[in-house]
Amino acid sequence: MHRPETAEKPHPAGRESLENAHHLRAEAIARMGIYPGKALEMLQQEGLLEEEEKRVSKEYDLDGINLKNETVRAIFTLEDLYDPGTARHSRETYRIAQMKMDKIIAGTSFRRLSKNEGVSEDEFENGCIGHDFGKILLPLSILHETDRKKYRSPAREVLSPEDLTRVQGLGFTGDETLMEIMKEHERFSGEILEKAGLFVEAYIAAHHHNYGNKKLEKYSATIGALHISVLEDMLHLADIEQALLSADRPYKKAFTVPEMMVIIVDETKKNEDLLFAAYLWLTDDLAEYEGHLLASGETPSEEDNANLEIVKKFLTDAKESVEVIDGLKS
Repeated sequence: MHRPETAEKPHPAGRESLENAHHLRAEAIARMGIYPGKALEMLQQEGLLEEEEKRVSKEYDLDGINLKNETVRAIFTLEDLYDPGTARHSRETYRIAQMKMDKIIAGTSFRRLSKNEGVSEDEFENGCIGHDFGKILLPLSILHETDRKKYRSPAREVLSPEDLTRVQGLGFTGDETLMEIMKEHERFSGEILEKAGLFVEAYIAAHHHNYGNKKLEKYSATIGALHISVLEDMLHLADIEQALLSADRPYKKAFTVPEMMVIIVDETKKNEDLLFAAYLWLTDDLAEYEGHLLASGETPSEEDNANLEIVKKFLTDAKESVEVIDGLKS
């Protein structure tokens, strides 16, 4: 005999509808452009945070990648609610960096370097997954802009009045280009992590792009004599690799592995501070790629072969300098 549904047991479709409404409300809060602490407080007050954290933890396998810090998990949940593409990039950057930490490359390892620099693995990995938290504060119209001309135009000329007001609330005048505003997400990421009491993570996140402020010791007052260099370079390289090899960015196609490696070579030539980390990184990438070619029987294109020669020459030329640097760091 059919038993009517009760108020205590809504029809599954009704339950799904309610869950969707809750998710949309959580997204709306995340997209208000307020600092994560306040947004998380609002989600908590409305009873939305716990379910969203569970969803994100399962979707991104946060237990599988061993992300322990509850604050970082919460802000990462907010990042996913704000812009899932940014969250996917952050998670994959974290995964790439983790994989490199586990390897012995050219007789050394990033794990040993991490210990030498006084940074725990958890601190480094929190900095990795939090490196783009600052994008939560920027309008989605900037994050998703695909028109290069607009991206290089002053904000007041291309943003909606609402988005212009939002960036002015962050301290911009509106005369900055969208690119210049986007670059500040690195600083905002550091501020967000610092407000959460994660000072080492803040330092790593606030310097990972090497935008020319590598020598700026913004967090020296809070972390004392700690000097971090190779680890922020490592995050920078993981960030580049994920962004270039990913096909889900709206403004570009995915690069091939040899193309990506040559871009890292070019980055290193412009910023010699990257030399040590880039040497280890590319040594491993090259070995992996050549192993893939051998196992798959694939033949690289003429262009990829030319790029591989550029990478090999860079590694040969850099080897002596790197051995000297490594001796100093041991």
